[in-house]
Amino acid sequence: MERSELTRRVITAIVGIVIVFVSLIMKDRTLFYLIVALIGTVAMYEAVELFSARSILPVIVPTFLVSLFLAYRELYGYVLGIIFLGFIVSITIQIINSREHGVLDFDFGSIRNYSLINLWIVTPLLTGLYLKNTGNTAIIFVTLITVWATDTFAYFGGILFGRKKLHAISPKKTIEGAIIGTIGALIVGTISHLLICARGLPVAIAFSLSISIAGQIGDLFESAVKRKAGKKDSGRFFPGHGGVLDRIDSLLFAIPLSLLFLL
Repeated sequence: MERSELTRRVITAIVGIVIVFVSLIMKDRTLFYLIVALIGTVAMYEAVELFSARSILPVIVPTFLVSLFLAYRELYGYVLGIIFLGFIVSITIQIINSREHGVLDFDFGSIRNYSLINLWIVTPLLTGLYLKNTGNTAIIFVTLITVWATDTFAYFGGILFGRKKLHAISPKKTIEGAIIGTIGALIVGTISHLLICARGLPVAIAFSLSISIAGQIGDLFESAVKRKAGKKDSGRFFPGHGGVLDRIDSLLFAIPLSLLFLL
């Protein structure tokens, strides 16, 4: 990677981290919700493009934005209802469109894509909002730190020591990088968890290991989606970083898992 590109990546990452951390620290939730609304909408658009499923945009984006508003009002039961209502609307549209030839013209793919995007993108983002609403900002901080530690250690570990390819769906990733990323996350994540959450060493280690592995699986999943779509990046939203999904793919798998450590 050229130095200018690395500089852009670092600057973009620093700016993004500062904005997210400030929004988490602020007692007023408005900025955090606006950031999630922007990130979620762009991420869904990128996912729809990757799946070649633009037909579901008029359903899934309004469903997401209404869900955000309801989550802001802490009406979580209604959130589930709205998401399922969107599912029903998607099916209804396909029933109407396939009225001539019945099941032969029924686009099951659009229903699958609606469900997958909700599970992959909407659910994790709503989980983050729930954690913010319930005062569990600490677990969000530690999750972010652990995921970023994984990515950073894996990236530089792969550059310095990478030899064996991790998986064909992501040719640039190496086994050595993945191992170093996990070790780095264990160290940084465990220390962060002990300092911020104070839940004890066994919990801190289990948390860091789980979040690191989940984040890497999320990264590989997004790589598989992009490779299937024949694209290198999910978009061009962040200078030097690609699209929104390229930046939050690990977090989308890690944030929901963090709920298990609130028990």
